[in-house]
Amino acid sequence: MADRVLGYIFDVDSQYFGKFKKSHHDILITYKESVTTNTTIPTTYKSRTPNRHKFNLKGIPPVVQTKGVTASFATANNFEILYGLACAILTLKPKGIREPHWHPNAAELDYVISGRARMTIFGPSDSVDTFEVGPGEIVFIPPAYFHYIENIRDNDDDDDMQFAIFFNHERPEDLGISGSFGAYSNEILASVFGSQTTPLASLPKYQEDLFIVEGGSP
Repeated sequence: MADRVLGYIFDVDSQYFGKFKKSHHDILITYKESVTTNTTIPTTYKSRTPNRHKFNLKGIPPVVQTKGVTASFATANNFEILYGLACAILTLKPKGIREPHWHPNAAELDYVISGRARMTIFGPSDSVDTFEVGPGEIVFIPPAYFHYIENIRDNDDDDDMQFAIFFNHERPEDLGISGSFGAYSNEILASVFGSQTTPLASLPKYQEDLFIVEGGSP
C-alpha cells in the first residue's frame, strides 16, 4: 500500500511510514499466535417492496455515510432472495479512499459508473498491481485479495467517483486494514515491519474498520 494511503488512514504524514520495512513478500511465520475476526457487512434494512425480485439500492439508508461519501449494500440480510450474489454502490468524493481491505469469502467485480479511481491489488505469489480505471471499465478481484480504491480527482463538485460492486456471495465478509492493525500488539507489528515499538505507539488503534477514509494532505 502507498505511504500516502496509509497516512490518510492513520492520520499522520505519509513520510511517517518511511520508518517501516517495506516488502512485497508475506511474512508467513511469527513468534506469537494471533487471532482475527471475520465480520459481515451490517445492515438491518428490510425491503418494503411487494416484489421480492426487485430492490431499490439507491433508496435504502447507506451502511456508510460521511460528508459526500456513501456506500449501500444489497445482501441476503436486506434482499432475502439473493443466493450466491450481493451488490453495492460506492460513491467517493475527491480524495476519498475505500480503505485497504479484503473479502475472505467472496470475489469482487467492480464496474466504474463515473469518475476516475486508482486501485492497488495484492495477491498470492507477491503480485502487486496498481492502475487507474474510468467509466465503462471493470475490475475483477479474486477472493481474499488485498485491495483499495481511491478517487484521484481534485476538489471539483463534478468529480465524484461511483462504482457498482458485485460479490459472488450473498453475505460477503469484509476485513479492513484499520481494524486489523488495531487487533495486534505493537510488539508483533514491530517484528513484522522491522521497527521499534516506539513509532507504533503514536498510531491510533481502531477497534472497528474505518471502511472509508476521506483523504487530506498528509
